Amino acid sequence: RDNVRDPQYGWGDVEWGDVGVVASIKGDICLVSFPTHFGGFPLWKGAVTELHYVEDVGMFRGLIDVNQRLFANRSEEDIVLEAADGIEYAHRSMLMAASDVFVAMFAPTMREGQSGRVQLPGVKRVALLVFLRLLYTGLTDPEDWDACADSNLQLPLDILLSVSTLARKYMVA
Repeated sequence: RDNVRDPQYGWGDVEWGDVGVVASIKGDICLVSFPTHFGGFPLWKGAVTELHYVEDVGMFRGLIDVNQRLFANRSEEDIVLEAADGIEYAHRSMLMAASDVFVAMFAPTMREGQSGRVQLPGVKRVALLVFLRLLYTGLTDPEDWDACADSNLQLPLDILLSVSTLARKYMVA
């Protein structure tokens, strides 16, 4: 906001007038990614009331593209997510940036932190894939739920509910 000259949580590496993307909101605190600073990380902490909404996301296309490339290049060398009907891969750092639950899970003393594997026996792989794409990019892709086969571009309700359950369980905003 124009009238904020001394933010409650300080400026960090950003300056007045910088434009960022809100990564998460918890109560009145938000985490903001500034793509012009260190590729958008680390996230800046601020008060929601001190932000000003800007509609033009064109300047963030690069950040979205980077996250889409990260999503496309997930490998088994980092975290293996074992769904009921298959596996998906993720970057430990991306999961931890999105959720304090993952931060705790990947602590060296925890089973998941030691093995690099997370067991999700009640979750279908397709829901996990949609969840991960949303987590990485904020976008969905109908190919993730085989929409091309039945010409339905809408996310099926059962998958949406499963993704919502995952987001709640792992406290991903």
